[in-house]
Amino acid sequence: MRHFTIAARTNDKRVVIAVHVYETREQMLTAAQAFNGDVLSPTTEGVTQAFHDYWQPQAVIRYCYPHLHTHVLLHELVHAAQVAYRWTSPTIGKPATEHFTHYNEDFAHLVSDLHTALHVQLARRFTIT
Repeated sequence: MRHFTIAARTNDKRVVIAVHVYETREQMLTAAQAFNGDVLSPTTEGVTQAFHDYWQPQAVIRYCYPHLHTHVLLHELVHAAQVAYRWTSPTIGKPATEHFTHYNEDFAHLVSDLHTALHVQLARRFTIT
């Protein structure tokens, strides 16, 4: 298993996402289940899990090497960005329809910044498609 972190800023706060890449899907699923007890589908290609550490939300993205392709990478990254955005946003408690629109530049920049950081880290370690 290889692991690294990616980071970005949103709403004037730095967010850090842990990324783990496993050799096999089975290893990834075992680690995910050990994390919180959830039993995932055996066809799962990636998973994002969240937790709180001293009132700061954290996200862990788990990928498996055979499925390091753009669709899975971005899908899980958006889940992680949602965790980070939700807990750093000044709009906590307001209906999503008030702020989660195409005008939401904070979320768009968070996703693109994390996406860039993810690709830089993966390119250092793997060949991805």
